[in-house]
Amino acid sequence: MRWPWQRKPTDSVVTEKATAEKPISWRKRLPWPLLALLIAGVVIVLFLISRPADPRFVIVVTPFADQDGRTGQQIANALVRQLRNQGANLVHVVLSETKPANGAEALALARQTNADLLVWGTVAAGGMIDSSSLSPEIIYTPHNIDISQAWYGFPIRFAIPNRYVISTEPINGQTILTPYLLALAAYHHGEADLALDQLQSLVENNPQLHPLLLHVLRGNLLWARGWYGAAATEYQTALSLAQGERALLANNLGAILLDAGNAEAPRYFAEAINLLDGRDLGQLRVNLALWALREQRASDAVSDLEQARNLLSPDPELELLIATAYRESGRIAEAQASLTRFEATKAATAARVPVAFRSAYETRLNAVFSEERALTSLEARLPMTGPFYWALATANPLPSADTLRQTRDQLRVATEQSNRAVTLWRQQAASQAAIFPGSGLMATGQAERSEELARRQRLSLALTEAVLWSVENSNRQNPFNQFIAALFGAVSGGNPSVEALRQLREQQPDDVMTLLTLGFALRMDEQYDEAVQTYQRVIELAPQLPDGYTGIGMVALARNDRESAQQWLRQALDRNNRFFPAHLLLAQVAEDTGDWSSAINHWRALVNWQETPYTVVHLARALRRSGASGFAEAERLLVPLATEHVEATIELARLYNDAGYPNEAASVYRDALVLDPRSTVAAFELGETYIRLGDVATAERMLRDALTFDERNLDARLRLAELYEGPLNQPDRAIEQYRIALGQGVNDLDQLIRIGQAALAGNATTVAIQALERALTGNPESATVNQLLARAYLNGNRLEAAAQTAQRTLDLTANRTDPEAISARVNAFLALAEIARRRNDLAAAEQAYQQAIATDPQSIPAHIGLGELAGGQGNWGVALAYFETAAALPGGDTNAAAQFWLGEALLRNDNLVRALAAYQRALELQPQYPEALLGLAQTQYALGRAEEALQTVERAIQQKSNYAEAHLFRGKLLQEAGRFAEARAAYDAAIGANDRIAESFYRRALLAIRNGEYDQAIRDLNRATALQANFPEAYYWLGRAYYAQGRSESALQAIQQAITLNPNYSEAIFYSGLIAEDQANFAAARDAYQTLISREPTSEWGQRALAQIERLP
Repeated sequence: MRWPWQRKPTDSVVTEKATAEKPISWRKRLPWPLLALLIAGVVIVLFLISRPADPRFVIVVTPFADQDGRTGQQIANALVRQLRNQGANLVHVVLSETKPANGAEALALARQTNADLLVWGTVAAGGMIDSSSLSPEIIYTPHNIDISQAWYGFPIRFAIPNRYVISTEPINGQTILTPYLLALAAYHHGEADLALDQLQSLVENNPQLHPLLLHVLRGNLLWARGWYGAAATEYQTALSLAQGERALLANNLGAILLDAGNAEAPRYFAEAINLLDGRDLGQLRVNLALWALREQRASDAVSDLEQARNLLSPDPELELLIATAYRESGRIAEAQASLTRFEATKAATAARVPVAFRSAYETRLNAVFSEERALTSLEARLPMTGPFYWALATANPLPSADTLRQTRDQLRVATEQSNRAVTLWRQQAASQAAIFPGSGLMATGQAERSEELARRQRLSLALTEAVLWSVENSNRQNPFNQFIAALFGAVSGGNPSVEALRQLREQQPDDVMTLLTLGFALRMDEQYDEAVQTYQRVIELAPQLPDGYTGIGMVALARNDRESAQQWLRQALDRNNRFFPAHLLLAQVAEDTGDWSSAINHWRALVNWQETPYTVVHLARALRRSGASGFAEAERLLVPLATEHVEATIELARLYNDAGYPNEAASVYRDALVLDPRSTVAAFELGETYIRLGDVATAERMLRDALTFDERNLDARLRLAELYEGPLNQPDRAIEQYRIALGQGVNDLDQLIRIGQAALAGNATTVAIQALERALTGNPESATVNQLLARAYLNGNRLEAAAQTAQRTLDLTANRTDPEAISARVNAFLALAEIARRRNDLAAAEQAYQQAIATDPQSIPAHIGLGELAGGQGNWGVALAYFETAAALPGGDTNAAAQFWLGEALLRNDNLVRALAAYQRALELQPQYPEALLGLAQTQYALGRAEEALQTVERAIQQKSNYAEAHLFRGKLLQEAGRFAEARAAYDAAIGANDRIAESFYRRALLAIRNGEYDQAIRDLNRATALQANFPEAYYWLGRAYYAQGRSESALQAIQQAITLNPNYSEAIFYSGLIAEDQANFAAARDAYQTLISREPTSEWGQRALAQIERLP
């Protein structure tokens, strides 16, 4: 037998081991953090967004060009396998037999194969999928499934280049290209925020990746969020990087700047036209049309949009925009014809929108359709058509009240649909952010776009209601007089639309259309002075527009000031604006104190003096117990003896166990049982090894064999009792074993003490008390028995009996300095400390721990206790010092509790590598340690090893099925992995095990928010805050849940409480501003946004606050 890392391939047990360790080869080729990012991160995201109801993103892979005629096909085959294995139902991967020779052929093939993305390129001679040998390019034509289809205006305004060189140097297909392609698929499936994070990480960690596509996608996403300045910056960078299709990028930049109100937009449209060099571009035509509509050049807009319709695929937003342009240019029949094409085009495009967003997308489209249908239908009955405001202003006669009511009702439907779209987008934002903080920003941006539509529709509704009020309240029967009364305000007072429009103005005092509509209503209500002031404000804000001048002119007419009216109207015509004996004794002393260096030196001297199996095995044992640095020498000493001497064989098995090779250890223990078929020690320790391997059924059989070989093997019986108490969950059988042990040791003090100790460890408190009271009856002056009995009483929560027995121990040992007395005193002080802690007397607890240390400065439990006190008060730096001391004391390295608590403090002080080692050491020392498994899982997660963490915490739950904290952490991992139903079950299990943990309710609430179960979420969040008043995150999400339901007051109260608890809670501050904005409390909104801007001007929330504050009065 050899040490596993020294074995040669010819050894009999190597083949299976080597096979199992093959994955190490690829781990060594790349840094672990990068692999963790590429594999864990992307796979989690892909799992999250796999939606069977969605169409799949089609990736076509072609053979790579090569020099030998084989490698390229092999690479393509391997890439297809990886994409299929990792992409699940996210992607449909097609292997093409065609090898395109150039970009034109690649594009043609992409269209022929219905590809969203076609991969082609070259591979170096001898290249492999997992080597840096691929030079890929892609044809990028997303259309089967595409979240950007749901972004308002994006499909008809943004033109995305379709050919990209992925890297400037050959890359690894397995670790770079595969996650890159799957991130693109995830982007289009709706996880744009998370997918971009993945692409960003790939580019940052692989400088050879060309960043052009990343900048384009990020620019698009930032635009969708409404962050126009940042989006423009991304596109400016993209323009500087692009070698071809720069016209498309210039168009997109122009579109962003146009939305931002930036005067530079036309310059980029002109640049796009120059770069097109005579070619046409549908998206550019749409943007030019929007520019024209802003400048009230509806006929120009129609011309551009008719060309765009010929150039672009059918799209419902395009038909709606064309209908608007036709209507505003007076072509009502064509506008109505465009509206008839809406439903057919909507059905085609909606199928490409991810299901999670489809309802919000369709609702918004329906809102715009309802609005345009209402306006077109009304204008079909007006003498003059055009922009709705002017169409109504010039109506003579005014429409009938019935017509206006029909239009009003249709506009109310449109407004309700837009409000519903706002809610749906906000709910998507909340659902995403609840799982991945920082995501959901795209949905928030689209909610704001829907809010802009709703505002526009409210203005049209208010305008219609103003006219309707005028018609319904006019006593004039003559049509001309009716027109004059409505137009010039001859009917006086009481128009309810005026107050509604004033409230809209308070929300956006500088919005030109709001001001114009308010001016219109004021004129109708004969409030001429305020109307003039309103129109003057329009002129100040938009001097290039004719509207303000005309409004004042109309007031002048209402006042019969014709000369002034003419002057203002002429000015209107002049205008048209975005991570040995002496050695032997000394050796034994050194071992007892954990001084393994001295123990090794003494045993080595003994071996040199007399090399026997006994001395060699003991030297090997000391080497083993000294840590990993002694493992190789220990194996070298034991292997020659292990074929004949069972003690050496057993020690070799222990060595393999300590080194983390339990399968090897089990094999060697079986060799020991061949040498001695009735070795109770080998059977017992083999049973313990099977426990480590998780095979508790075989472990039970081996422990029972050990008892068959020697029924008085107390170690085996007590271990079997622990097995029944724990994983086998048979507590009655555990009690039976303790009682058998108690019966076997009925007259032996040492045996009674061991039974009592084991029963304490196995939570059989009643048996422990029985054993120790029996021991105390025969030995009332035994300090050891008294202190153990005090511990047993404590475990049974008999605090007064525990305190009296601990004090009795101190009285018995008051004048003694022998080791037994010192140990008993220390343990008595420890019991008193625990009693004080349960009574919440922390000062008394600390005093008792200090007395224990004064009695024995090397008391590991006392140092641990002080550390626990500090940690319980959040002082983990102080706690770490105590735990470091405990672990460094003699015996600390073999004390599972010391290692566990050291791991706890290291984890909370972000020393993850050492924390991992501490937890692993604790588990080596005590495999049945669910708390250590939970700590290990938390550390693995912090190191980016989420899958390992999940496996580890599930082991903790196997060991302790009612471990609420483990269920809670498992739920978090499952939630992050996108396994939401399992996560919900885990949180339910945590609450069922312990309904006093606030975080369990909080986490379950986040899942409820994700699922749109806001009532359930509110109940759980209220429960969380009731359990833990200082829980700002719970209050914040309680506010978000209320906000998603439209309950603004409750939302604001909850979010303000979150800010009170955490004044630096940026996200809560931001949302307090949003809610205040919704309540038209612009001073409070401004204060909230300004707070973020002043504190963190460059952060995400600071930037969002800056964008929002620019929209405020």
